[in-house]
Amino acid sequence: MVTHRIDGVIFDLDGTLYLGEEALPGAVDTCRELRHRGKRLLFVSNKPLQTRRDYAEKLTGLGIPASADEVITSTYVLGLYLRRTNPDLRLYVIGEENTRNELRGHGLIILPELSGQDPQDVMVPKNIDAVVVAFDRTLDYR
Repeated sequence: MVTHRIDGVIFDLDGTLYLGEEALPGAVDTCRELRHRGKRLLFVSNKPLQTRRDYAEKLTGLGIPASADEVITSTYVLGLYLRRTNPDLRLYVIGEENTRNELRGHGLIILPELSGQDPQDVMVPKNIDAVVVAFDRTLDYR
């Protein structure tokens, strides 16, 4: 008989371990038991609205102790990928400040808002190599 050893578990966050500001039933006990058994836990989110540290603090506050190093976000993965494959791209980011800060933290070039251009005109993408689009509650049609 073949046995497989599972060394860790990866959990999605919103809707899996918590909903809003409440841990879902069994989430805290499950994570506690897995850690007690020596399993490594990782937490993932595709929502770029909070930093890895913010997610870790939220989990800890809900009774699931976590560090930022145990949290993986879509923006973090994008930053790792771009740093490895295209670190010199000049990025125009349609996203909130946490997205820009995470990408800057990887040493990537984040262009400032094109505020010098007339807001009534179509934006001219001068000196932009790539556009990063993420969830952005401040987005306007310009």
